[in-house]
This record gives sequence, structure tokens and C-alpha cells, in this order.
Amino acid sequence: MKYTLQEEYEYDFRLIGISCHEKDYRICWGLNSRLRLSLAKEDGGIEVLIKKTNEFSKHALYSYFEEDTENEFTLLNNRSNSGYLVPEQAHADYLFMIKESYDVNLGELISNIKSIPFVLTAFEVKVGDLKSKENLIFYKTIAMNQRKTKIVATIGPVTSAKENLIKLIQSGVNVCR
Repeated sequence: MKYTLQEEYEYDFRLIGISCHEKDYRICWGLNSRLRLSLAKEDGGIEVLIKKTNEFSKHALYSYFEEDTENEFTLLNNRSNSGYLVPEQAHADYLFMIKESYDVNLGELISNIKSIPFVLTAFEVKVGDLKSKENLIFYKTIAMNQRKTKIVATIGPVTSAKENLIKLIQSGVNVCR
């Protein structure tokens, strides 16, 4: 019997598009100053396969985890030499992702971002309407690549059902036998 595993992602974050002609480190500095964050550049960033050219596109990634509220903030460079992270938002130079545990006032946040002198505009992006929203799911990939140990599961009568396989993968299994 052959099973095909289709992943369904949870898009539990909000997204702000930012138009700005400055370099990524400069917009990061502006966001840190205006929003009182401590965004820091992640080594390696993220790579996305561009289907049209069949080439990888590398994008800078800055992140910050706020301990008090347990909110995660991530700044992504939408443009690279090879293509866009989210092609349907080509007018956004950067994408600011908010994964919130404690409610964030998005209108106030956008207003603060717009007040940064070199930001041309900032706007909410409806994640559900994006065709390439899968490009924004990268946390699991990064965590699994950095993991030095493997989590092995043996597939048997109980775990061979599709639902159980999905649960195993979601809980971190990366090797099946």
C-alpha cells in the first residue's frame, strides 16, 4: 500500500509589507530603534526554490523573540538577485512577520513603521490570499537543519495510518523505518 503525505501548514502569523530602498541592515536598525526591538541577523538566512528558473533564491532573515510577551518578530528580505520570496508582493521590499502570543495592535505597528524616515510605505498583507505563502513557512526547516540528532520512528500497524504519520512528523520525527 502506498501513502502520499500532503502537509497542511498553519499560518499563525501576521504579515506587514514594507517598501524601502535601504539595505536590509539599515531597515533592521530603523525597526529596532522605532519599535524597541532587538532584531538580529540569522546566519544563512533562508533559501527558496524558484519554480520558473529552477534556481535557489537566498533571502536575509532578522529575528527577535520578546521574552515578556512571547511574541516573535521576523524581518525578511523579499527581493534577491534570483527572485522574490513572495512574488505576488513584488512592490514590498521587505516582509515583517509577527507571530504573536500576546495581541499586537497592527494598526499602531504599521503607523510606527511608516514613521521611519526612509520607509516609503507599510501595509498589511493578507497571508491567506497569497499563492506562495508556503515560502513563509521556514521555522521547521531551520530547526531540523540545525538539529544534530535524529528522531527515529518505526512504522508499524498503529503508526501506518495517514493521520498518525502526520502527527509523527509534526512532533519532530525526521527518520522513519
